[in-house]
Order: sequence, then structure tokens, then C-alpha cells
Amino acid sequence: RVVVRIRPELEHEAGDAMTASVLEDGTTMRFRGSGGGDQLLPFDTVLDSVSQASLFSKSGVKALVHKACEGHTATVFTFGQTGAGKTYSLLGPLEYMCQLAADIAVHDGNLPSSCCTLMDSARLAKVCEQGLVPRAVQFLFEVLSSGVKDGGASCTAQASCMEIYNECIFDLLQTGSVSSTAPKLDVHQRPAPERGFHVPGLTQVECSTPEALLQVLRQGVAARRVAGHAMSRESSRGHFVFTIELSLVGERPGSGGRLIFADLAGSERLKSAQVVQHLAMSHHNKSLMMLSSCVAALSGCPSAGPATGGSATAPVPAPVNVVFRNSKLTKVLMESLCGKGYTLVLAAISPAERHTEETASTLAFASRCSNILRQATDELSLTSGAVGQRRPQTLPKRQPEWPSSCCAHRHIEGTTYGRSPWH
Repeated sequence: RVVVRIRPELEHEAGDAMTASVLEDGTTMRFRGSGGGDQLLPFDTVLDSVSQASLFSKSGVKALVHKACEGHTATVFTFGQTGAGKTYSLLGPLEYMCQLAADIAVHDGNLPSSCCTLMDSARLAKVCEQGLVPRAVQFLFEVLSSGVKDGGASCTAQASCMEIYNECIFDLLQTGSVSSTAPKLDVHQRPAPERGFHVPGLTQVECSTPEALLQVLRQGVAARRVAGHAMSRESSRGHFVFTIELSLVGERPGSGGRLIFADLAGSERLKSAQVVQHLAMSHHNKSLMMLSSCVAALSGCPSAGPATGGSATAPVPAPVNVVFRNSKLTKVLMESLCGKGYTLVLAAISPAERHTEETASTLAFASRCSNILRQATDELSLTSGAVGQRRPQTLPKRQPEWPSSCCAHRHIEGTTYGRSPWH
């Protein structure tokens, strides 16, 4: 599932022509590239100047939480240029991250009613700014609680936070993990018969309440590397990955379901960003290029670079191998991209004309993601303990201007993949 969010125009962009807008159907974007002429691009959802609450309700994250509770791997990752609103959409402000929506001030009569009203207003203001992850964490415990009340099995949640910086993995829950002398972790292939990759040695914290899980999230976000430059005052310097492992009581972590939230560092050009940390930027630009290569291969389109001439139209497909080993980011996201789980891509773009090239590149990436086919598999349900067969379903072609081979079933590494409408 692909959701595009168009951020509002910023103050310094006043006077720029707007190149992106959403049509009334809420699923089609009108985009004007540098070559002139409007393109109509269909996605699952296109959002323009909506609240954080609307983003959460319309994006499909609630459905992903339910899928994780049914035993699937569910992933949300952001993609887009620096300053397009990826971190704000996914996480929201750091100081509001731990506020619970249900944490209502108790009117015990010791305080004037006006004070209680102010406290409630402050709480609502914090909740309104929260991103997808804090809202998903609170919704997760609502789902788990309702499942237990309905006679389902109890489960535990374990959280971890890591950052991929300069092609090194750092544990954000370890004290001093972002220092130059901090121990670096690595990605290893899972032992047979499992597929995919994992990070041995990563700290996992068991959390039994949403408050505890949000505290872990806040600790990890506070430890990530940020730096200011011409594109953003607080730009993420690495890829941030927050994982929640769900398991039935007494089983190993992740034996049930898994929620993965990845805030990818923004795609940047060294000249336009005007930063000193060229090495770090070149590393994360390379990892984004490797991710684009994998997405292009999985969707049937070989080109992984940005769209040329400000166009979001896909290239003519050709046979391509899917290679995940060239980057730690692609290894970590391998199961999310071509595995048995469910994935939501949040593409964040700027509508300003000065960012036309970057917007076109993001839309091209999002369009290719729309055509990746999902693998059918058996999964364990946390709420019922039952095993059900998920069969592939064929959907109409998502991009009518693309060749039909972009949407056909593909055979990758001997496995048949099929796309399923989980929303």
C-alpha cells in the first residue's frame, strides 16, 4: 500500500508555483514536472494538508496493527527528500511522544475547573501533534486488550531501536551508542529454514504497557543523529528503525507478529543541501539507491535512479536480479519488500516548484512500490492461535501508463508472489 502526503507550503517557499495537488477522489495526484504538462498518478491514498489524526485514520496503519496481531510482519517506512515531512508524519515532535490520548485529568475537586480545562487542552494539543508510531503503539494495546477479553491468547511485546549510519548499525537503546567508540552491530542472515536477515545483539526491551513502549521509542529517537543544513534545521543523518516483536506467552520473540517502523534519511543532493558531512550523506544516498534498485527489480522496472526531466513515469521493464546484500538498509527491509508481510510506504513530498526534481524522484519510487507483489503464506494468529492460508489475489493494474509486465505475477528466488488488498 502506498500513501502520498503533500506537506503544506513553507514560509520560504512563498511565491513558488505548486506542482502537486490531490484530486477529489483522494487517490489521484496531479503532478506537473519540469517538462511541462500535468500527469495524473494513482495511489492508494493521497493526502494534502491533513491533520496527524487524519493521516493515521486514512493511511491504513490501523489495518497493519491488526495484521501484526494476527501473526504477520507489518512495516511502515517513509521515503522522500529532506524537509518533506517524513519524521513529522511518522513520529511527531519528541516532546509529545509519550502523551497518552486516554490520559485525562481527574477532576477531584482540589483544582479549579479552569485548571483542569487547561490541562485537558494541553494534553489534546500534544496528542494532535503525535505521528503514526505513537498512535499505532496506543492502538496496538487496545487491540491486544480486546483480544484477551474475547478469549484470545496473551502476548508480550519487545521493542528495539537501531540506526543505520555510514553503513554501520548502532543500538540506540545502549548508553553512548552514538559515540564514535560505540560498538557496531551487523546484519546476519537468519538460520535455516527462516529467510531474511536480522541484527544479533540488538537490545530488546519487554513492554507490558503503552507508556513503557512509548518511553523506549522516545529514548531511541532522542539518541539518533541529527544535523542542520540548508534543506532542514534538524535533518536525520541515518535511517531509524523501531521494531516491536509480538509473541505468545512462553514463545520466542517475533514468533507471533512484528511491527516495523522505519524513518529513512532524506534523499539529498550535496550541492543543494550545503552540508559538511558529505561522507555520511554519500553513504545514506547510496543505501537509498540500493533500495530503489531492489524496488525497481521487484516491480519489474530496472531503473533505480531518480526520474529524469522531472517526470514520474516508469521506464520500460527488463529482466533484473533482486540483490539485497549491497546495503544494510535493504537487508533489514528485505522481508518487508518481498516477504510474506504487509508494507505501507509513506511518500512525503513538497509541492513547491523548486523541489520538482526531488518530488518526481519520490513519486517514481512510490509508483514502483505500488506494483510490488506480495507473497502468500501461512501465518499464526496471536488473538486466536489459528493458522490460516493467505492466498494471492490479482488486482487491476495500478499504473495504466506502465507496461502490463510491471503488474504481472513474478517468480523471485523460486517463490510466487501475489498482491493482496489488505486495506
